[in-house]
Amino acid sequence: MIWKIDQTYIDSGVKNRNDGYSTDDQFASTLSLDRNQNWGIKNAGGIRTLSSGVGNRKDKSLIPAALLLITTQYGHIFHNPWEDSIDYTTGTILYWGDAKYEPAKNVDQWPGNFILRNIYENVLEGNRDKHPPILYFIKEKPGTVTFKGLCVLEGMDKTWFIDNGNRVVNYRFKLAILNAEELDPEWLCQRARNRNSAPDDVLVPPAWRQYIRTGFKERLTAWNTKIRKKEQQQPDPSSPGQSLLDRLELVDPFEFEKIICHLLESYNTIVHKVLRTRNVRDGGFDMEGEFILPVPFSYPIGFKGEVKRHKSGIGPKDVSRLVARLSRGEYGLFFTTSYFTVDAQKEVIMDNYPVRLISGADLYDFFYEAKMLDENGIKIDDLFVSNIKA
Repeated sequence: MIWKIDQTYIDSGVKNRNDGYSTDDQFASTLSLDRNQNWGIKNAGGIRTLSSGVGNRKDKSLIPAALLLITTQYGHIFHNPWEDSIDYTTGTILYWGDAKYEPAKNVDQWPGNFILRNIYENVLEGNRDKHPPILYFIKEKPGTVTFKGLCVLEGMDKTWFIDNGNRVVNYRFKLAILNAEELDPEWLCQRARNRNSAPDDVLVPPAWRQYIRTGFKERLTAWNTKIRKKEQQQPDPSSPGQSLLDRLELVDPFEFEKIICHLLESYNTIVHKVLRTRNVRDGGFDMEGEFILPVPFSYPIGFKGEVKRHKSGIGPKDVSRLVARLSRGEYGLFFTTSYFTVDAQKEVIMDNYPVRLISGADLYDFFYEAKMLDENGIKIDDLFVSNIKA
């Protein structure tokens, strides 16, 4: 069995302790080293570890041989702001830790968070040999998993999200997807039996070997950009994201433009300046400004932005209007409270336009990253005031 990028595998799990795994299982059974010692990965959970050992004996005190991260995407059709996310253009994953709302526990007492935090501390100290392989999977329907890549941990952020009205402090981990199109699970099994190191060098993905030896991350960036469905561009009707959109629907259209400008200005490490166009019929954009690349580059990239507070979808005509106003080297930002049609998305992707399409669901993420939201999804004093500068 070889796991390949974007291929789906049967995850039937264990029938019972006596019978073991189903004969058709293609996931956990491949990492089952000794059922008498429960040496393998669990059948459930978003963060699953494969313990290391020596020979035929499992030793949980050793660094794990591998971590498997699983994101479940079935069970709802709407976007939630605390979902894990993949940036297909840069080979980057943002993955939430396993903390839940449990006031008696702190963020480091959750087993997955504890393990991933320790890995990141080793990364910061330059101990890459103590970094186990991290494999990322998505469960798009019950009984299956889809392999999305071999990853290394490159960052973590202590932040929070809202779960059923409760603030939950959690870690969000940044993962780099390495350029490894396929992976043999036997490599992980050999690591497990040999104190976290694989004796058969042939099984080691070259990108992983290069990272451990030099620290260089050769990323997998040639992923197919996906067209998002309407439902994926809208928040869950009962979520804080929908509460935010409901409030935005109540403000004056020009106030909405000012709010978006205020949002962009809040990213003060990236955006140098944001200027609104006049409150009259404009030339195809509502704002313009500059992104400044971080030091030592300090290079300005101009952008123009369009803001539409619509109920219906944004089509290719609206997007083309913004593209036509971009000067050479400029970047486009298109914000809407609704969604972008399939044709609008295809036009941007197929023609390789330098435009970012930001839907109603994305808006919550943008405000969240800017720390402009509270437990109710709305930070009223910052967002809905009449004196936001024009």
